[in-house]
Amino acid sequence: MQTDEQQDPDGEEQDGLLMVPIATALIAEDGRILHWSADAESLLGYSAEEAVGALAAQILVTEDQRSEVLELFESIVAGRAWSGVFPVLHRAGHHVNLEFRTHPIAGADGRPLVLAVASDVTALRRLQADLTVLDGFFTQSPVGMAVYDPELRFVRLNDALAQVNGMPVDEHIGHRVSEILPGINADEVETVMRQVLNTGRAVIDTRSHGRTPGDPDHDRAWSASYFRLDRPDGEVLGVSSTIVDVTEHYLAEARAARATERLALLVDATASIGTTLDLRRTARELAEAMVPRVCDVSGVYALERLVSGKPDDASGDRWVRRLALSTVDPEYPVEHLPTEAVYRIPPDTAYAEAMAAGRTVVAPSWELPLLGPGIPEERMPAYRGKRSRSVRIAPLVARGAVLGMVVYSRRGERESFGEADITLGDELVSRAAVAIDNARLYQRQHDIVLARAHALREAKAAQERLALVNAASTNIGTTLDLAQTARELALVATPRLADTVVVEVLDTLIRGEETQPPGRADRSAVLRRMAFHTTPASGMEPVAAVGSVHRFHPSTPYSWALAHRRPLLVPRWDDSAKTWFADDPVRAAAAEREGVRSLMVVPLIARGAAVGVAAFYRNVTEHPYTEDDLALAAELAARAAVSIDNALLYTRERDAARQRQVALEEAHAAQQRLALLNEASTRIGTTLDLHRTAMELVETVIPRFADFVTVDLLETVVEGEEPGAIPQDGPALLRAVAVGEIGESGVMAGAADSVGEASRSAKLYAESLRSGRSILVSEVDEAALHRIVASPDRVEPSLAAGVHSYLMVPLLARGVVLGGAEFIRTGNPEPFGAADVALAEELAARAAVCIDNARLYRRERDTALTLQRSLLPQEVHRSLGLEIAYRYLPSSVVSEVGGDWFDVVPLSGGRVALIVGDVMGHGIRAAATMGQLRTVARTLITMDIDPVRVMRRLDEAASAVGEGQFATCVCVVYDPLDRSCTACCAGHLPPVVGTAAGTAQLLDLPAGAPLGIGGVPFESVRFSLPEDGILVLYTDGLVERRDQDLDEGLEVLRQTVAERRPTLEQTCDAVLETLGAHTGQDDIAVIMAHVHPMESYQLAVLPLADDLAMVGHARRFTRSTLADWGLTALTDLAELLTSELITNALTHAGSPTELRLFRNRLLTVEVADVDSHPPTLRRAEDSDEGGRGMHLVNELAHRWGSRSTTDGKVVWYELELPPGSPGGPH
Repeated sequence: MQTDEQQDPDGEEQDGLLMVPIATALIAEDGRILHWSADAESLLGYSAEEAVGALAAQILVTEDQRSEVLELFESIVAGRAWSGVFPVLHRAGHHVNLEFRTHPIAGADGRPLVLAVASDVTALRRLQADLTVLDGFFTQSPVGMAVYDPELRFVRLNDALAQVNGMPVDEHIGHRVSEILPGINADEVETVMRQVLNTGRAVIDTRSHGRTPGDPDHDRAWSASYFRLDRPDGEVLGVSSTIVDVTEHYLAEARAARATERLALLVDATASIGTTLDLRRTARELAEAMVPRVCDVSGVYALERLVSGKPDDASGDRWVRRLALSTVDPEYPVEHLPTEAVYRIPPDTAYAEAMAAGRTVVAPSWELPLLGPGIPEERMPAYRGKRSRSVRIAPLVARGAVLGMVVYSRRGERESFGEADITLGDELVSRAAVAIDNARLYQRQHDIVLARAHALREAKAAQERLALVNAASTNIGTTLDLAQTARELALVATPRLADTVVVEVLDTLIRGEETQPPGRADRSAVLRRMAFHTTPASGMEPVAAVGSVHRFHPSTPYSWALAHRRPLLVPRWDDSAKTWFADDPVRAAAAEREGVRSLMVVPLIARGAAVGVAAFYRNVTEHPYTEDDLALAAELAARAAVSIDNALLYTRERDAARQRQVALEEAHAAQQRLALLNEASTRIGTTLDLHRTAMELVETVIPRFADFVTVDLLETVVEGEEPGAIPQDGPALLRAVAVGEIGESGVMAGAADSVGEASRSAKLYAESLRSGRSILVSEVDEAALHRIVASPDRVEPSLAAGVHSYLMVPLLARGVVLGGAEFIRTGNPEPFGAADVALAEELAARAAVCIDNARLYRRERDTALTLQRSLLPQEVHRSLGLEIAYRYLPSSVVSEVGGDWFDVVPLSGGRVALIVGDVMGHGIRAAATMGQLRTVARTLITMDIDPVRVMRRLDEAASAVGEGQFATCVCVVYDPLDRSCTACCAGHLPPVVGTAAGTAQLLDLPAGAPLGIGGVPFESVRFSLPEDGILVLYTDGLVERRDQDLDEGLEVLRQTVAERRPTLEQTCDAVLETLGAHTGQDDIAVIMAHVHPMESYQLAVLPLADDLAMVGHARRFTRSTLADWGLTALTDLAELLTSELITNALTHAGSPTELRLFRNRLLTVEVADVDSHPPTLRRAEDSDEGGRGMHLVNELAHRWGSRSTTDGKVVWYELELPPGSPGGPH
């Protein structure tokens, strides 16, 4: 039963086997509790302090139970014991079913007492169930189970364990394992059980093995787990075990262990065999891998032909070489079986069979021939072993080829090869064969690679030599400086060819003397050191400084190389090398001190002569110089020698060149001046524009001659007049026409007049103009500037601009001073000299002539233009039904005026003649010819002559002017009555007709020949202008361009005319703008005529007939029309003259046909008839009744005349409109 101390710290009742609480209580005969146990407190909740002394019936039962309980208590006190289950009241108020056992006892004083023992019914029943489960688990488990006492004797075991041991259960009880199972490792088992018993730590899965009485013929294996049995109070009861038969698992583990061991061996062999591509090491690795895990002795042999490369002999016998031997037998005669020994394999042996068949052959050791003929007889037993054992001969096969063999065996009492051992051995041999084959192939490839590497090294060396030679070609001789060339040779050769390089040149050559190098009579050499260069690693110190001169003894390498003109190679610094410096102890000591290992001395030979030597030293580089190095050094030296020789020649010529340079510079300066003069002759005076000519002078001399230049002219010269006299005292009035400055800084802007500005000249300037001589101020200071500038405020800007030299040159032409030119230097440090003065005067003279020519040309041009303008129409009046617009543009490029002209000639009957002409050539003569032709044309037109006759007469007039004077012309006569035109052309461009619909076309006129050809017929063409149409006449200057085809210009004109503008003037401007007339190269004359409808107040027409009544009718028509037009003042005169014309027509012309009245600036009356003869004036006698009508017309009309028509003629007269009337004079 559980005591108070056996409860857990939390006071909770422990469940499980042997842990059921048993409550005890002692009750007096009066029902009071005398004793109350801890289990009672645990079961019912009352502490001993609460229960002892209390009435049991009061605290443990309910009121309903109390009478029954008291009755039972009295019975027990009376001596009757009682047991049973009764519900007892818990202190918490619930009932607990307790199983009671009560015993009446007597107290110390003899009084009766009741001892009650009770336990919880639920706990007892759980304990019974647990004991049943535990017993079933122990007896029915298929796993062996046992309980041992502290002496490790069996206390209890189940049938499963008894069957495993092969003994009944009873025979185990009281005995130890070692007593009943002597065939297993019982001592180890009991040691484990004792360890568990002592430490209390369970042991899981400990193995035991052996044979039991139940199966004495086979080994078995078990897995056992042990744990200690303790009471709740800590008392050790013993040990319990569970035992499981794991024989099959044990055997599997053993097999797995052996397989793992073989696999580990194979893995190790794989890692250790073939670690390199060395054939012999691979063989050793195989032998060591097989011993001792596979065998006790292992030898590896390779075919001799594969190792040495020698073929097998003619007999066909195979030879093998022992590459490795390994053994664990200390007595084995290894010392008599050396590696690298070669043996012949007899053809009838197991060795030959294995290598021939390519498979493993097994043979008894004592029957195999010896592969060690040098083994002494006394060592043969150790070789053969105490007994004959199987020897395995495995061929080394890779990629189908036999490479050799492996011979291995076991010695002594070791078991024979098992299947796993054979497999492992074959696998090791197979892997080793691959590694050996790889090593063999590698060796072969390695030899090839070595050969290639050798070839590559040689090629690389050749390439480096070539690169060095190429570098020499690029870097040696970059200048004609002797010292620089020598340094370049030294720099190129280090460090690739030498650690230190010294270059020496014959001193006589440097001094400019033609001296032969040392010959055999005197082999000493006087050399000047030109270069010394060493690598930082070398650290050699020069024996002599660069530039020093020294004489070398004939026995030294330097003199020898110069004398023999051959390079010298000293591959090693030994005793033989030191003999070269026997007579030069200084350099011998330096070579020893600097650790020179190898050296070369190469002569520098150019053009067959030696010019010096180059010495190459190695004191750091270990490789000695070879013949290849000597050849390379000779190549470098040859290239350097040519450059050094060129430098010597250059140095020799340099002094002479310097002398020539002075002369050349002087010649160059003269050449520059001459070039400037030549350029001035082409650049100055390219135009006849005065300002442009002056600017050309400025542009020519800047910046080559001066930094700032001004050109000023006398005011009279600028105005085109004859140059005036220079004032004898005081300044002259000048105008700046050109100013130029180098650059765009404008620093001299405040020191001179702006172009176009007029000013009074400075004192020095006026002095030069008066004297007509140049004035030079070579060095300009502030005092000089006060004489140079025109005003004192220009001194400071001139000083700030850096003016330091000044030259004033007058502009003289034909002995007359036109102005002056100032030349100033600011940035150019050289002051003006005498040569500059001469040059400036020549430039100024040329410019002055050109300026004077421009002045004269301008005067002549102005005269020609005046003449030309005077010959052109001064006023063009508006004609009936026709608006006129015209333009005349002189050429903007051609330097002379042209011969273009136009004219608008009003004719009778409101008609108008439009004429445009162009005299070929330019100048006053062309203008004069133009004036003559225009006058003739106007005169002829006003005579109402047909255009064809006009052209014929103009042709005659042009021919009479002079040979070579030709002109083109077009004439169009417009009649507003029916908008008809009559046109005739003389070699001129065709007119253009535009319509209101936006179309235009060139009139197809007979071209005709130019005027002045003579004897060429002309034709006229009649056409009508459309309503609101435009007629355009023009000269060739409008459409001809040097860079454009004439047809292209005509097409542009046509398109522009078609694109009508709102007004005729705008259309005319558009034509000129589109065709670039303002920049044209020839004169341009344009006439545009716009057709307008005739108004009723401008034209009145009356048809006539052959009837005298027409006279009166015509008079009334005339009166009525003039009244409508507001011209009643002219009515009487008009009626009179009209009646005379009609009467004259009726009398002399057959019949009048039409009367027309026109009102424009004049009143015109026309009478048409059918007779083509013009009327004539004849003197009438006093007795004549008629013949005076035309005399009246002639006397009273402003002007009269007649003209022929296709149907007869028209006779007309004109009357001036009265003052104040519309269209009349005001």
